Amino acid sequence: MTNVMFFLSAFHLPLLAFYRYQFHLQLIAIETLLVLKSLCSIVSLGQPAYGGTSTRKIKRRRALASLTIALGLCFSRCQINLFMLQLTMEGTKMNLSKTNRKPKKSAVCIGGANIDRKIFLKEKPVVGTSNPVIEKTAFGGVARNITENLARLNVDVSLLSIVGNDAAADSLLAFMAQHIDTSPIYQTPDYATGTYSALIEPSGDMYIGLAAMEICNLMNAAWLNQNKHFLDDKDWLICDLNVMPDGVQALINYAVKKDKKLAIIGVSSPKMRHLPADIDDIELGIFNVDESQARFDTDMCDPVKLAELWLADGFKKIVVTAGVKPFAYGEKGKGVALLPVVPVEQINDVTGAGDAFSAGLLYGLIYGYSLQKAAEVGALNAALNIQSADSVRPDLAEEMLLKVENKNSG
Repeated sequence: MTNVMFFLSAFHLPLLAFYRYQFHLQLIAIETLLVLKSLCSIVSLGQPAYGGTSTRKIKRRRALASLTIALGLCFSRCQINLFMLQLTMEGTKMNLSKTNRKPKKSAVCIGGANIDRKIFLKEKPVVGTSNPVIEKTAFGGVARNITENLARLNVDVSLLSIVGNDAAADSLLAFMAQHIDTSPIYQTPDYATGTYSALIEPSGDMYIGLAAMEICNLMNAAWLNQNKHFLDDKDWLICDLNVMPDGVQALINYAVKKDKKLAIIGVSSPKMRHLPADIDDIELGIFNVDESQARFDTDMCDPVKLAELWLADGFKKIVVTAGVKPFAYGEKGKGVALLPVVPVEQINDVTGAGDAFSAGLLYGLIYGYSLQKAAEVGALNAALNIQSADSVRPDLAEEMLLKVENKNSG
């Protein structure tokens, strides 16, 4: 028995020593990779290190580094140089990919931020009696919804708004803080945070909407003038018509004076009276047919003709939506055309679809797309949104939107 144990020990001990040696070699190799990568970040190929280092000095440093590593690992200098070259080329590709990413553009949205209460009917509503429903609460408001969409689409965006000093506002601010800087949002003790309640039919269409938005009375010219510093460094100003008439006028005056791109977004037909009579030279307007009819006191339903009225009224660019029907887009001096909406197989909830459309359109214009291309992106974002039960699709991202856009165009 002793002889057998001795034989096994004599056989296995060298084998164990060999595996231990191989393990140490692997550790050395891993450490070497780390050293090589750090050296390649210092001894770069083709780019001067530390600003003023000459090409000759770079070459000497690289040669010295490769010699040192080769001596320490018993590899040839040729092998080390080749490996360093591969690592440096890999790093160069990574740097190029970072460099080619487009820089973020900036915008500020001005207007409503409220709580959405969505009440989903299980069957066709019956007036005069109780109806079985499912209720869902979400964060809403036209300006807020557009802000969240843009933040998810790689725009450096902030929200200038007013909310109450209540639990609803606390939860809204906590959520928005995950996406944007919330410092421009003011909490007032004078009003409760605004609410919007929508009764949704089984088809997904809205039966009726109810807005309790008295807090928006504070969004006036004085408030806007006190917060101009939040606008100064932004590329785009985006205003919904929850803002009071004198506030909208003050914003128009500021945009003209500072040569800022201003977009005005409709909220509802009754609030079209917040839009001043003189709107000359505003960059963009986005309204639906009902809002356009209220503006021009007409029963005309043709979005193309309504868009032509808007251009004559003073907008540089205009979009008039018509629900599931084709929408009109136009630009001063270039005429008006129609585009179809993007069809979807199943509608989950239409609440927030208009805001998603506006955000997609604005995303395109902010990043330099033509009006037609931006409008197509807006229609796509609206289609993605109505397939979600949320006011803003929670998984929305720039990569997702561009992927679907490329798939549809292909």
